[in-house]
Parts: sequence; C-alpha cells; structure tokens
Amino acid sequence: MAETAAATALQKVARGRSHREAAKHVAPRKHVTHGRLASTLHRLQANAVPLQLGIVLALIWANAHPDSYERALGTRSDTIRLWPGANIFGHSLTVHYLINDVFMVLFFGIAAKEVTESCLPGGSLNPPSKALSPLVATFGGVVGPIGVYLLMVSLFWSGGAFNGYTTMDVGVVGGGADGHHRQLAAAAAAATGNTTMRPIEIWEVRHGWGVPTATDISLAWVVAAQVFPVRHPAIDFLLLLAVADDAIGLVIIAVVYSDPLHPVDPMWMLLLVLAVAVALALRKIAGAQHWAWYIALAGLPAWCGLAKANLHPALALCFVVPAMPSRPPRDRPNQLPTLHAFEHALKGVVDFGLFFFTLANAGVDLRAGGGPLTLCILGALVLGKMVGIVCLVLLASRVGCAPLNAKITPADVAMVASTASVGLTVALFVAGEAFPDATLQGEAKLGALLSGLMGPLCLCVSKRPTLTRAASVPKQLTERYQPGGRLAHRYGLFERHQLRAAANALPAHPDELHHPKLFDHGRARAHWRDAKSATMQTSSLVGFLQKETTRHAQARAQAAATDSQEVHLKHMEC
Repeated sequence: MAETAAATALQKVARGRSHREAAKHVAPRKHVTHGRLASTLHRLQANAVPLQLGIVLALIWANAHPDSYERALGTRSDTIRLWPGANIFGHSLTVHYLINDVFMVLFFGIAAKEVTESCLPGGSLNPPSKALSPLVATFGGVVGPIGVYLLMVSLFWSGGAFNGYTTMDVGVVGGGADGHHRQLAAAAAAATGNTTMRPIEIWEVRHGWGVPTATDISLAWVVAAQVFPVRHPAIDFLLLLAVADDAIGLVIIAVVYSDPLHPVDPMWMLLLVLAVAVALALRKIAGAQHWAWYIALAGLPAWCGLAKANLHPALALCFVVPAMPSRPPRDRPNQLPTLHAFEHALKGVVDFGLFFFTLANAGVDLRAGGGPLTLCILGALVLGKMVGIVCLVLLASRVGCAPLNAKITPADVAMVASTASVGLTVALFVAGEAFPDATLQGEAKLGALLSGLMGPLCLCVSKRPTLTRAASVPKQLTERYQPGGRLAHRYGLFERHQLRAAANALPAHPDELHHPKLFDHGRARAHWRDAKSATMQTSSLVGFLQKETTRHAQARAQAAATDSQEVHLKHMEC
C-alpha cells in the first residue's frame, strides 16, 4: 500500500497537483491494460530484447537452413529481390539492402542526436574540460583495440594461421543491377564469370582494424544500469565514452570503408552541402519545429548525395540532425524541442527495428568454428579496450591533466572498459563493410557476436563485494524507483531527459510535452495547452522520493505504535 501511494503521488505531483489530490486519485480501469502493455514494451526496449532475439534467430536460421537464410537475407546473386528489375542507384531491392542502407539511417541518426546533445551547452562534452577523462577513455578505447588487432593479425599471419585463405579477384564488373553494390560486387562478378581465386593478402585482413573500435551504446547502457548503483558517476562516464566512440565510428565508416571499386565522387558531395543548407534554412528562416520537415527536405537529399558519391548512405542524418532545434521556441516554452521530439518519435522504432538488423547480419555459420580473425576481433575488443581505457585514464588522472571523478575507483574504470568491449551492433555493421570476402566477414562477425558475452560476465563480476557500493540515492529508493520499474513506461521520456540531462528545462510528464504539428500554415505551428506543472528537476525528484519514503516509514511506525498501545490497553483491561 505504501509503495502504491508513493507511486501514485509521484505521478500526480509530476502533473502539478497537490499531494492531497494525488493521494485521492485512483487510475481508471480502462487504462490498466494499456499501462501493462506499455510497461512490457518498455522493459523489452530497455533491455535490448529485440536485438538479442534477432541474434538468436539469425544463428538458428543460418545454421539450420543456410541456403534459405542467404536467399532471404543474404547478399548473393540469387538473393530474393523484393521488386525484380527495380533498383536504387544500381542497388537491387533486397531485404539486406533496405535494412543496412535505409533503416540504419535512423539508427545512426539517433546516435548523431546523442553526440549533438552532448556537445550542446550544458551537455556532457561541453565544455571539453568537463569531459576530459571520458574523452581520454574514448581515445584509449579506439587506439587500444586498433593496436591489439594489428598486433594479433601480424602474429597470426607470421604463424601461418591464414595460409590457405583465398578470395575472389574481382575484375571489372560489367553492368547489371548489382554492378555498383558494395556487398554484391563479388556476387555479381561471380555471376559474370569475371573472377579468379587468389591467396589472401595481409592488408586485406588488416583492413578490418575499424571493427573492434565500436561500442554498442544500447547494450552498454543496459549492462551499466545493472552493474553500477543508480546515479553512479561511472554510468555517465560510460555513456560519454560510448557516444564519443560512436562519433569516431561514424567518421571511420565514412572515410575508411568506402567502395574500393568505385572511389568517392566529390561532385555529388555538393548535394550533401545543399542538404545541410536546407536544414539550416528550415531552422533559421522557416522556423520549422517538426522533425519530419528535416528528414524529408534535408535527409533525403543527403541520402541521395552519399549514395551517388559512393559513400555509405546510412550516415545521411548525421549531417542533418545537428541542425535540428535543440530548444523550444520562446513563445512556446513547453514544447518538446525538435531534437528531442525526433528521438522520442523514432527511438522505439529503432530499438525494435534492430531485431531485423541483427536477423539480417548476425547469421554466422557456427559449424566452421570460427578462425584466427575471430580471435583477433574478440581479443582486440576485450583486451584492447581494457588496456587502452584503463591505462590512459589512470595515467591521465595520475599526471593531473584529466582528473578522474573521486567516486570512480580503478575497479570502476576496469568495469567501464569491460562493458565498453561489447561491440555487437556497430561492429557487425563495420564487419560487413570491411570484409567483402564471405569467409573473413563470417569470422569477423562471429568475433563481434562473442563480444556480447562480456555483458553477462560483467554482471557476474559486479556481484563481488568490492564493486557493490551504496548509491547516492537511499537503497529503498533504488529498489522502488529503479529504471525499468513499474513507472518506467510512464516516465521513460522523463527519466531520459531529466535524470540524464537535468539542465534541459522540460516539463516532467510526457502528457505535458506538446508536439508541433507537421502541416499548419507551412511553419509547423502547434495548438497549445496551458502547462499545469513547473519543471521537476533531478534534485526535486530525488528529494520528493526521499520525503515520500520517510513519510510512509513514519506512518508505518506510528501505525505499529498504535497497534501496540491497543494491545497493551486490552491486556490492562483483562
């Protein structure tokens, strides 16, 4: 009863109603089913269940019926076309293409939003002096895996581990719908017979150095929330590291892993510049507040420009998202800023859509048992992240150029490095771009998949007494109001934009966040309702929870004392 009263009070206080009204409020029965469904979906999303389910199904399908898997989701010349004869800039409409080149636009757009938010005033990366230690960790988390990967590849190569590996020597691929597709180039060449088999060269193996630099931000966040106590500074440290790591990963994908058969065409980059100019004009001149305007009028030209320039079009929104308004209009202070509305509208789509990404990319043949490249990828992710992050962070803290938070111990830094070694999503994506050869690509993807085992390992290690310390919030509060709890589906947006970024002045409840309309006199004006509540910041939320817990504890103690007195009086009467 006490927990229910406190939860109900939190809901109503967030809407600006008094404690007395909140205590009398009873939720209508017709919303119970919807609330339970939303809570279930939130838990699935928060724990990255769709992504993990896609991996499991892909592995089962690819090993039980490999031919049907390749025909449905692969990149072979006989892969099923959704629209035979149709193509987009020379790319056949396969499921794999639509997922990797179209859907992943949204994934990297959300990643770009995280980077943009961190660079804004008051963000985690602004000013840079505020995030020196996480930035040093990011540098170590990139340089360390690259060094370990190149070292392990050289050692395995000198030991003859790659002897017998062959690959297609793709010549000039003649025409056809698949002639310009990065991953279908080898298949198209095989279909035309314009290929010869040759021994693999060491530079082709070293070309995958970008694979172990990745950090899966969603899984890292899930693991960190379970490993560290609520509001522990190591969680923000890891989030900063993952965001900056993803920013570097975007640059690596765009610069390093372009199509070698079709070099970058700079002329089409002008279309990308035009897209950025359109996005800025929508913000500064037209005052567009709905994110769909930026996707349609700027994102689409950016996607076309990257595709025609022979760069990966999945990065299109990385050039558009930073131009979205990050603050509400002055005359509408309760409007959800466009940058946050974009994430709020598409985050669920991306999280559940990752099921299809892993289903199409994680189908690795386990019967071969991996190979030397699998060990190189896995060793670079685990050992490289650990050595690079721990050594550089502790060294910078010791020297004094990048002081470490006093509440973060060396053991916490080691746990952050271990959690950051979960590459998975981005590593799978980069592996598909780095290795056109099917054998090397399969071994690299298997190494990326095995890095996901670091998550359960971190959870087991975190149970040790040396890593379990009390959080700044009382224990009973962390148990009752922990992320993913009973109210998380109701306060998902609140937790994200208030607890993680309290500097953003946003209303506390999603019902009070007004979304601008797309079509209204061409300027995306919205109909407003008067906000009934002031902004509830992190400190006021924690203070309210503490007061509620104390009040209910006192009520229970008073009730127990009253019962004891009544029992004593009955004994006296007897």
